[in-house]
Amino acid sequence: MAKAGRQTVQVRAYATRIVIRLGDEVVAEHPRLFGRDQVHYDPWHYVPVLARKPGALRNGAPFIDWSLPPGLSALRKALGKGNDADRRFVRVLAQVPEEGLAAVEAAIREALEAGLGSDEVILNILSRRRLPPACAPASVLTNLQLAHPPWPIAAAMTWRGQCSGMRSSPSSCHADASAPDGARRHGRTTPMDYRDNRLQPPKGSIFNAD
Repeated sequence: MAKAGRQTVQVRAYATRIVIRLGDEVVAEHPRLFGRDQVHYDPWHYVPVLARKPGALRNGAPFIDWSLPPGLSALRKALGKGNDADRRFVRVLAQVPEEGLAAVEAAIREALEAGLGSDEVILNILSRRRLPPACAPASVLTNLQLAHPPWPIAAAMTWRGQCSGMRSSPSSCHADASAPDGARRHGRTTPMDYRDNRLQPPKGSIFNAD
């Protein structure tokens, strides 16, 4: 209702209720009162006003004798009285139109049960509940196995250096059936050939003890 202030509205009177419209939007609806000098306020319509004037909570006509829900009433008592207490309470109260009364009441209960009757704590709880749920961790394979066992590093480096020195004479660096696949495809010997004495290493190589 507060957003309709100083604007032209349409009032429709029905048998049991009064409906107030701003354009095509219903901004207020009250039970119809019969008789003289009767006023009916819905305090929730004026909560946006409290965000600008927290002091109206104590002496504003819509909030006099306001019967608050249990959680908000307990928070009001926990915060105490005074201008600072009014501002803190209004900060929580202003969350009701956005978060819903049930969510705010639940956040207040959680804070009070933890002994933390603070507007900051309650706002933090509401903010945390708005976060999307955490995603499940990705499934990662941990039992991977190599199709071909690796060569020992020392042997591989030795074989690579030995064959590099034979590039000028390809025929001296040949493969046999026991060499690894890569070595057989490229016609190269391996340290395994020299270890098993299947081939005579070239003179002066690191495999030749002479």
